[in-house]
Amino acid sequence: METDNDEGSCNQRYHANDEGGMAWNDPEIGIKWPMLTGEYKGSASAEGYLVDGVPLNLSEKDQKWVGIKETFRF
Repeated sequence: METDNDEGSCNQRYHANDEGGMAWNDPEIGIKWPMLTGEYKGSASAEGYLVDGVPLNLSEKDQKWVGIKETFRF
């Protein structure tokens, strides 16, 4: 009898240091977010941003990323 087994799809331990990202709101990446008001202050913080008049809600982790120039040093 065969059973559905996802065991092989994720057999590695989680390593937080393997994650990466950059500030979603960095003007250097050139994304124009619709319905968003606020001003970039050098980090991915949601503080001061509104979407359709409602405060932006981001995870704590996603607010810690820095801009592209600090993420990738060429």
